[in-house]
Amino acid sequence: MPNNEKNESQELIELKEKNKQYQNEIYELSTPIIPSIVPNTILVPLMGKLTSERFEHIQKKLVNNIHKQYADTVLIDFTGISSYGVEENMEYDFLMSQIHNLVDSLRLMGAETLFVGLSPQLVQKLVSSNVRGLTELNAHATFRTGLQYLLDKKGLEIREKTK
Repeated sequence: MPNNEKNESQELIELKEKNKQYQNEIYELSTPIIPSIVPNTILVPLMGKLTSERFEHIQKKLVNNIHKQYADTVLIDFTGISSYGVEENMEYDFLMSQIHNLVDSLRLMGAETLFVGLSPQLVQKLVSSNVRGLTELNAHATFRTGLQYLLDKKGLEIREKTK
């Protein structure tokens, strides 16, 4: 093999490896886990498309972070997920199965799961597809209402500072 072909082949291998590293970084960044100002609570804003692989990744990452951060509550924000991000990748009954597996895993770790920001279109599609277990979810229309529920439950309030 001529030297030029070896260089091109080696360069292609290196580019593929670099691409794989970038994909792994994007994958890790696609599920941010944010410690909340509310004690023992972590926030998980989801964006983009949902796949079974992504749900498995989310579940593993959350279980590890609950343990590390001594969290007893996980607030998962679906604001960045459209019904199209679900339709392309999985059926709605499979999505609910994944959500229930996630909730069960977190419950076994001692954490309550709250869902916020489900779009009206996504909710309508879930309901019209006769998916079971929807009413078992602790869901709130907005981040604000979910946070207010959480503050009330933990006996906390947000108030203005006095000068």
